[in-house]
Amino acid sequence: MTALFLLAPLLVLLHIVESVLFGFEEAFRDYTRRIAAAQRRFRNPHAFFAVLIGAFVIVWMVTVYLAALGGIWRPAVTLFFGVVLLAEIEHAVRAAAKRGYYSGTVTGSLMVLLGMILIIQSLTGWP
Repeated sequence: MTALFLLAPLLVLLHIVESVLFGFEEAFRDYTRRIAAAQRRFRNPHAFFAVLIGAFVIVWMVTVYLAALGGIWRPAVTLFFGVVLLAEIEHAVRAAAKRGYYSGTVTGSLMVLLGMILIIQSLTGWP
């Protein structure tokens, strides 16, 4: 793992701040549709959030455990989070489609760049 890995949480916080300050309503409309579609698959709407939060916590705990094991798991966890950061390309794509700023585009683009760096570092550091 690299010290750059520690930039990810900072970028996530800045991404949230950017999104809230500069057009969260637009992004919220997009995500509300996705959340509603997933929520309809559960009989109880609260169950969806329990499953979502539970899955997030489990994945987080497993990645922390695997990174602590070291060896092959450390670059594997770095690769995983690099790929997760690539998902933020959505902001740049939406901005290009809109031909203007879309909420979270600046920090989302930085997250994609960091994701690519982490992927390269994890692949070159593979035991």
